[in-house]
Amino acid sequence: MDKPRVRKIEIIPLRGGKVILRDPFGISENTLIIDEEFLYLIFLMDGTRDLKDLQVEWMRKYGIMLFSEQIEEFVKKLDENYMLNNERFLRKKMEIEEEFRSSDVREPALMGKAYPSDERELRIYIERIMSSWGSEKFNGRALIVPHIDLERGKSVYAKGFSCLKERRCPEIILLIGTAHFAEDEAPFILTMKDFLIPFGRIRTDKNSVKRINEICGLDLCREEFAFKNEHSVEFPLLFLSFLYGTGFEVIPLLVNSFDRFVEKGIEPSEDESFKKFFSAVKEVLNGRDFLCICAADLSHLGPRFGDPEPLGISELSAMEAIDTAIINSIQSGNPSLLFREIETIKNRTRVCGFPPIYTLLSIIENQKGRLISYEYAYSPDDGSAVSFSAIAFE
Repeated sequence: MDKPRVRKIEIIPLRGGKVILRDPFGISENTLIIDEEFLYLIFLMDGTRDLKDLQVEWMRKYGIMLFSEQIEEFVKKLDENYMLNNERFLRKKMEIEEEFRSSDVREPALMGKAYPSDERELRIYIERIMSSWGSEKFNGRALIVPHIDLERGKSVYAKGFSCLKERRCPEIILLIGTAHFAEDEAPFILTMKDFLIPFGRIRTDKNSVKRINEICGLDLCREEFAFKNEHSVEFPLLFLSFLYGTGFEVIPLLVNSFDRFVEKGIEPSEDESFKKFFSAVKEVLNGRDFLCICAADLSHLGPRFGDPEPLGISELSAMEAIDTAIINSIQSGNPSLLFREIETIKNRTRVCGFPPIYTLLSIIENQKGRLISYEYAYSPDDGSAVSFSAIAFE
């Protein structure tokens, strides 16, 4: 605690000068509500300042004294909730990782929080969402859907998954999500774990996962802990199991950030390891009745995501214009066009779905997309917004 260092945590602004601190990795299950002035201390806690330094910096910024006891109490509270990067946190993290790795299943992380834990209640809940939209004629092999929370995205979820109402259950589903919680730069993350949800156990196609690892000459399951709290695979599995039961297998894939490629202006497919990975996935899907589901949101703007001011009408209109250009590039089926759109704006709208969508387009190769629905969820509490869509490829 001599020179406290805050680890990566989620900061959610609230009205009334308060903010929520939350651990997106799930090491700490608690959330903290603090006065927004204390965010300044959070930003200062980078491991280079002791408590006296923090006190001096506070005095310099605000012109008033913050007693050392107050700072100590604040640091203690962060430590108790595993929000500091220290030995106590690392021991807890190792304990949770070992428990996760030793299990052959991925337990539901958001059951009872983002959706009902009871199977019957969940079926009624999803049925209510899906009944708001009829069936779409769809004979394709790929679908982009949101991964935003179910309540805010329910209309687009319904319109997207309605494409599958008339489609027979595939043999295998390639489920692609955003790696929100990866700690390594590995671009692709797989797991051999089955997935538990209230509807039952979804089996992972372990032979395909092994084969992809063999072709790539890598252990792509090394960072599988990223799956533990990942909603971008958990939410779509609920709809898929609602529609198809548990008679299909999945190849679960998380795709990490492509920021380094965007910054350098170099397309990911120019990397030989990317080419090898795309080729490996195509090989295991070849000749099989497969479906690709890509759970990917679009823009993230506003104070919740680091912008200084709430979004107004003009900012929301600008976001929609950028999203339209990105969606058009996605519908072209050409991953290079998508990369150029993102690279042109340096991904300033934080399109977290860019890496998984680029991966999808690289695997299905030149299939044209059809926009089914586009929306954004605006949070009046802090003036932030997240946009998302449903796009079918036929």
